[in-house]
Amino acid sequence: MTSDSNRNQETEFKQLKLISVTFKEASLDSPSFRATVNYFEHRIDIFQKLWLEKISEFIREKYSPAFQNFETHVGVMVSNMDPLTKLFNTGMISNQLYTPILVDNTTSDYSELQTHFTRTLIRDGSVLSECLTQLNDNCISVYRTSRKKFEKTQKIYDDLLFKSNILIKPNLDVDPEASMKMAFAIFEAKMKYLKAALDLVDVIASTKLQLDEFVVNTISRISDNNTIKQKFSSEVIDLSPKMTKYVNDYKQWMLRTANAAKELKSEIESAKKQIYDYVEERARPSTDILEYTISRINSESLINKKIFDLKVRKAPEKAGWLFMKTYIGSSTKPTWVRNWCFIQNSVFGMFVLSDTKTYVQETDKFGVLLTHVRYEPDEDRKYCFEVKILGNKYSEETGDNEKDLTIVFHTESLRELKSWLTAFALAQRYVLGLNKNSYEYDVAFRRFSPDFLEFASTSSNSVEKMITSNDDNTRSLLELLNAEFSEYDSLKFANEELSKIYIQSTMISTKLSKLATFSHLFQNSNWLPSAPIANIWGVTNWTAYSVLDSSTILKGMTTDSVEDYPPNYPNAMKISDIEFKSIFFSIDHRVLKYPDLLILFKFSSFWCPNERQSFSTICYVTDSHIYCFTNTNGFISLLKNKIANIQNIEQDKNESNLLHFHDSNGPYISIYIHFDEPKVILTKLKYLTKNRCIKQPKQGSELYSILSKIETTILNQKKEETERLENELITRSKPNQSVKINEEAVKSFWDMNEESYNTILRSKELQDKSTAHHSNTYEIGSKGLTHIIFGNRSDAFPTAFYLAKKKKVYDKNIGLSWMRDVDEKTGEDILYRTLSIELSLFDRLINVGSNKVTSVDSNSISVKQRFVKALENNYYEIEQSPIYIKLPLCRLLRGEQRYTITEPYDPEYQIASKFSIPNSKSFLTVFYNINIIDAKTGNVVTRERLHEKIMKKLVISRCRYEYMWLKKVIKYYLERIGKHGRTIKAIKMCGDFTPDPAAVKDDITKNSVKNDDEKVIIVYSYTLILRIILKYAFSKFANVILLSVRGMFGIVQLLGTGFADMSKFSLILLFFTILLNSFLSSRSNLTYWTTKRVNVFFDNFLKEDNNDLRMDRLIMLHEDELIGGNGDYNSNESLPAWLKYKQKMFHDTEFKENRYEISSKRNKILIELKLLKNMERELVHERFQEFLEKEIERCNLLKENAGEVISNDPKLSNYCKNCEEEYDNLKSLLL
Repeated sequence: MTSDSNRNQETEFKQLKLISVTFKEASLDSPSFRATVNYFEHRIDIFQKLWLEKISEFIREKYSPAFQNFETHVGVMVSNMDPLTKLFNTGMISNQLYTPILVDNTTSDYSELQTHFTRTLIRDGSVLSECLTQLNDNCISVYRTSRKKFEKTQKIYDDLLFKSNILIKPNLDVDPEASMKMAFAIFEAKMKYLKAALDLVDVIASTKLQLDEFVVNTISRISDNNTIKQKFSSEVIDLSPKMTKYVNDYKQWMLRTANAAKELKSEIESAKKQIYDYVEERARPSTDILEYTISRINSESLINKKIFDLKVRKAPEKAGWLFMKTYIGSSTKPTWVRNWCFIQNSVFGMFVLSDTKTYVQETDKFGVLLTHVRYEPDEDRKYCFEVKILGNKYSEETGDNEKDLTIVFHTESLRELKSWLTAFALAQRYVLGLNKNSYEYDVAFRRFSPDFLEFASTSSNSVEKMITSNDDNTRSLLELLNAEFSEYDSLKFANEELSKIYIQSTMISTKLSKLATFSHLFQNSNWLPSAPIANIWGVTNWTAYSVLDSSTILKGMTTDSVEDYPPNYPNAMKISDIEFKSIFFSIDHRVLKYPDLLILFKFSSFWCPNERQSFSTICYVTDSHIYCFTNTNGFISLLKNKIANIQNIEQDKNESNLLHFHDSNGPYISIYIHFDEPKVILTKLKYLTKNRCIKQPKQGSELYSILSKIETTILNQKKEETERLENELITRSKPNQSVKINEEAVKSFWDMNEESYNTILRSKELQDKSTAHHSNTYEIGSKGLTHIIFGNRSDAFPTAFYLAKKKKVYDKNIGLSWMRDVDEKTGEDILYRTLSIELSLFDRLINVGSNKVTSVDSNSISVKQRFVKALENNYYEIEQSPIYIKLPLCRLLRGEQRYTITEPYDPEYQIASKFSIPNSKSFLTVFYNINIIDAKTGNVVTRERLHEKIMKKLVISRCRYEYMWLKKVIKYYLERIGKHGRTIKAIKMCGDFTPDPAAVKDDITKNSVKNDDEKVIIVYSYTLILRIILKYAFSKFANVILLSVRGMFGIVQLLGTGFADMSKFSLILLFFTILLNSFLSSRSNLTYWTTKRVNVFFDNFLKEDNNDLRMDRLIMLHEDELIGGNGDYNSNESLPAWLKYKQKMFHDTEFKENRYEISSKRNKILIELKLLKNMERELVHERFQEFLEKEIERCNLLKENAGEVISNDPKLSNYCKNCEEEYDNLKSLLL
């Protein structure tokens, strides 16, 4: 794998690449697979026979009767207290009234207490029996069924393989059709066997998980009884809080593991189908009958000659089962045994199953240039080839040459025969093209014996004995470890401490897998395939999935020297380091020498790449990387992430064991911590991220010691807290100890380390001495904030300097380097820098906003900043050289500044502060000391004049504006940095304050540093003061105008924005609505004002006596009626006298008034007459109506009582009828 590919892997840390080692080995039917399933069967047998049966028998025959006997004796002892009560109730004791009651209560309560305690014990074994029954029904029986099916299909497949290799006579052919038919029969048996093997692998993974679940459920059900509930309260007392904690932690792990297995179920089925389809396609026999015709095989055509014209750039690899011709004992009859052969990294070798078939062994490995391969047609088997191994110096001490070895193999098909012959030819051609001084070229001429005796082949056949040489290089690993195997096949060390240390289960689990893990204590190379690796990773070459980059792989000769551990490195960490290398290094067959990496600590976790999936992961942490090994239901993943890429690590607010990792793009991974204290892991990781940011990071033994101290400190603190809470619980019922408890609580609350206490005192001291100070808290560590303000690439200065000339804020980094020198007064090293600031004496004083003003009074001054004190990630104090200001009519004014950046004290961060781990908050305080001094003596003036006091207050008020500019700069950088990993980003963005060795100090700068007596005086003349006042007034006036105009434009812009956001239809609708409202409004206003004018006119008319305007009704008669009575005068125009009279009377006012008065009276009289007439008519009608009603009533009465009289008298009948008709007519007239 190239370095580029590893970089991609690190940047794509969230992408999980899962591989299934067991599925792959099952598809190959490799010796590692067979050893794994056989060993698991062996472990299940031991589990059932040596534990299940024994524990069940013990509980049934010994434990249950003994426990019942114990309970009986306890009950008898308690019951013997009853006679004592009766005996004391006979005047035998002085307190006759209460002593018997004491005995009764004690008997009852003790019996209840005894019940509580016996309930916490395993009584009759029913809990365990129930769990065992569930385990047998849901787990072991399912496994047994799958195992039985697997063994059946395996036997059929193996029998067909051996049956197909029948003896044939040399130089004679066999029936090709029969051979092809047998090949397809073997193929069908192989596919059935593969399906059973894949199912068995899946069932084994589920069985392992269910065995974990069995242990958790059993212990959980036992621990559930370890609590006692108070009789008269709801309080619960936990008798074993430590046990409850780790059982609950394991239950959470078990729950997440079960959920992860469910989520992977579909992926497992998909993987099984893909593997099955792949093998089916590759293993399907040929249908060409010529391939089964032995006599037609031409040795010259077995290898394609065109491959020799190609340049072989990579070492060829080939592996698979081959039948090997050998002899057993003194027998002269040959036997064909099936071994796994391989060609890899220019060597040829074999893996074989042990005699117990529970682990993998190996023979010697031979360089490919020591082999000579040819097709062997004269054997009594099909598809045979011969491998001749030339004599070589495998013993460098004696220099003896061995004789040539000849081994005959045969394959299952012609295709496999061609493949093996081609692989040998290509491997030899590849080596011949290498540099003759390279290690790989040297390997091709050598013979390698097994490294460890336990993994060397112990077969009794003659060939394997010849090719397995246990020479001086082969050592006994058990003797080196001073260990042996126990009755349960586990390693038992002479050092009991080592026996109690458990290691992570490997990808392939055989009898010697754990021993193979420890082989890396004495192996420092992984170039050659070996049996230890086959017992860990299987026989497949997984180099493509290695996380090691090319810079880690050393291209040189390997050595046998093994890394020495630091003296303070405990045995548990040594085993963890071995475990880590066996997982992450042994997978890569390019490694000639293991990298010098030291595991600092490891922790168990659940890795959550997304919200749906989670994977059980073991994380191994070095000083520069976090290596993650995921093993979930047989799916393996190896991941690596640089600690330098981690920007921040946060603990979840709701779940204390959940950590969130952040990089420059935000959160990218979350992990749940199990079986470890989350705060310990979090603090260690934070320290490592901080350690990678410094120029000389701590390494090796020193770094491990610091991390160990962190763990010890946190665990001790947690232990003390737990003990304090337990003591409170115990003494809660004792009132005389309540004061003591409160004192201890207060003491622990106010417990503060010395550095934090001194920091607070120093801040209080500076505050007392300062004239003014401004402070603020920021969401960044103190180190990060210091780099933001004083980093050599930060724009905080001179941007935040109040009298600096204005320029574009946050311009290009100006690169103000820090330098180191020796203070002549104290002799101490000082870290300082000199700022060259271009002044504008009224630019910011009048607060003209963002308007650029070019000042003719600008000049430059030099201001020095130096570190007074720096405690990493805790306290920083920076002093700025004083500036002197000369104002008219005032004595010299001196301004001094001092910056302190601290981390707020919080008991939760005591440990982080102790080990200089960055906090998430910091507290910035800027102290200003403004004084009027005597220019000659330099002493502070005690009696200030009135105008000096005013000027001093003005300068103090301006200090607040300078602090506001500094806050603006800090806010700008914090927004650019983001919310996570701020300290690291601040260092990268704003630079550091490490002295620059390339900085050159001239004499002026050097003198200004060493001599603080030189004063930087800023003079304000009368003219400048007048300009400032005028400009201030003008700016205020301009601001008012600008604000007004801006407000108007703002309203217009707001309306325009509103219209722009509306659709065309809405605008048209709005326009017509406005027109309609305007029209309706105008109509309403017109009506309103017309009505109002009428009302006003009428009111005025009523208030005034307007007789001239009174209107009367007149009834007048024509003049012709009054003169002649026949109307002749009115129509006759031939009477000139009458016409003249009418003209004259028309203008006679008095005559008209008299006639009007008479006509008016006539009208009134006529109205009264009409009213009288109506009254008279109504009176007559009323009387007549009353009469008719009475008559009708009488008629009706007569009809009811004497109807025959009316019917016989027509006159009477007509009369009654007439009365009714008249009554109806009368009513109609009234209506």
